[in-house]
Amino acid sequence: MEHDEDDLEAEGDDIHVDHGDDEIDAAGDDAHVEHDEDELEVGSDDGVEVDHGDDEIEAEGDDAHVEHDGDDFEAEGDDGVEVDHGDDEIEVDGDAEVEFDDDDLEVEGDGEVELDHGDDEIDVEGDDIEIDHDGDGIDIEIG
Repeated sequence: MEHDEDDLEAEGDDIHVDHGDDEIDAAGDDAHVEHDEDELEVGSDDGVEVDHGDDEIEAEGDDAHVEHDGDDFEAEGDDGVEVDHGDDEIEVDGDAEVEFDDDDLEVEGDGEVELDHGDDEIDVEGDDIEIDHDGDGIDIEIG
């Protein structure tokens, strides 16, 4: 583990980091955590949990990965992703990816997607679900 003022880097098996207001768990082999001021990257082969400021992000399964930079984030997991980001709550089953970039929200998953984003509540079931929510509205594709 390396720690230099606000910079933190850790690699190994089953990492737990309590760093200021941030609490990070990366389970399994080959876990890694990189934290540089507001930028955070966490990955592992058996799940990731991140409590970063007001955001809580959980990515389950192999190849779980979370990147967080300011208000933008990306979370991937092959066994589901759960995100509590400001007023947004997102839960995706199966092979899942959630990306939030400048008020543009993209969600992909297999199984069920539950999305509470501002005034919008979406609950969709099926394979190959894609939801794109931007300033122009919501686009939902299934299969």
